[in-house]
Amino acid sequence: MFKMIKLIKKYKTFLRDLFINTFSFSIYIIAQQIFFMPIMGKFLDELTFANFVIYISVFSILSNALGSELGIVEQVLGDNVKGNYKKILRIISTISFLITIICLLNLKFNIFDSVMLSIVVYLANYRLFYCGLFRKNRKFKAVFIQNIYYLMGMILGLLVFYKTKIIWTPSLLAEIIANIYSYKKGNMELNYKGETSSEIVKTFASFSFISFLNNLLTYFDKIIIYPILGTLAVNTYYSTTAMSKIVNMITNPLHSVLLTWINKGKDNSKIINAFIMCCIPVILISVALCLPTTYVAVRLLYPQYLSEATKIILPVSLGLGLSVGVALLKSLLLKFIEYRKLIFIYLIYFILFIIISIIMSKYLGIIGFCYATFISKTILFIEFIINLKIYVKNEEE
Repeated sequence: MFKMIKLIKKYKTFLRDLFINTFSFSIYIIAQQIFFMPIMGKFLDELTFANFVIYISVFSILSNALGSELGIVEQVLGDNVKGNYKKILRIISTISFLITIICLLNLKFNIFDSVMLSIVVYLANYRLFYCGLFRKNRKFKAVFIQNIYYLMGMILGLLVFYKTKIIWTPSLLAEIIANIYSYKKGNMELNYKGETSSEIVKTFASFSFISFLNNLLTYFDKIIIYPILGTLAVNTYYSTTAMSKIVNMITNPLHSVLLTWINKGKDNSKIINAFIMCCIPVILISVALCLPTTYVAVRLLYPQYLSEATKIILPVSLGLGLSVGVALLKSLLLKFIEYRKLIFIYLIYFILFIIISIIMSKYLGIIGFCYATFISKTILFIEFIINLKIYVKNEEE
């Protein structure tokens, strides 16, 4: 008992930061998965909602791989490397804006809605970049308050959507209000003058590409399903996996806090071995939690897709359980494994996922696709462990 109390005191600050960051991210999940998407699903027809799901996937891929990763790069490099991050931020935000417009026009959104929804993606890059800066300075309460403002803006936007049926109002108002708070709280001038260092660009390119592949595989599934299995399959799969993302309320904040706290030192081997040992029970617990929560969530939020969703709850939960283990080990890989090796691992994962998912979905439908996702993540998890074990072996020699 005394040892437990001593351990808690030792890691008191870490646990506090983890709790605040987890609670903060839960606010964002509530805004997106409990209010935003279920309400949009009730008011939009099947085809429009499927197209909107694809838009949300594009939004997540671009903002997570660009704005969020740029913030993480500043977390990792800290004050050791000087450069103008905001110049990079403006460039990547503009690129994401243009890519989103092209995607939305191809999905048959009208030009005005396409522009407004693309502005949402532009602003999301800034919001997520600010999150990285807050975490870098260990201002985790600011991240929490930012997400509270995001939730308030989302609720206000949904009220406007209910009256007007203007599809972009909820997400646009959420981004505007959250960014206003972030700009004022961070006391950050949007100064684009000055050069940025090649090390920042190189590190960001590596981090961003890895995150792009990771997010592509997380959200690209809906894009693959669409042409093969149709709109009903997209909506069913999204409704089943959306609330299962509640698991991310743990993995995403944990990953962010670990990047702040883990540093290379004498205890590298012990840290890595401890994480690997913890992964299996954590995965099993995550799967056990996902099974009932996914069923309840679909029943409450997407009852129109419940009969189809029950067929894929098991493989979806297995895949999400593996995602927890992958997220834990990814924090270590970013700290201890060179970027090129990590990129190679994700490229193998990406290629295998595409091949396996297309083949299995063609013959087994949506169930085959879900098991293909689980198999691919298992391969990625094993690759992570092998590379970390190699690192530990080299450290001990």
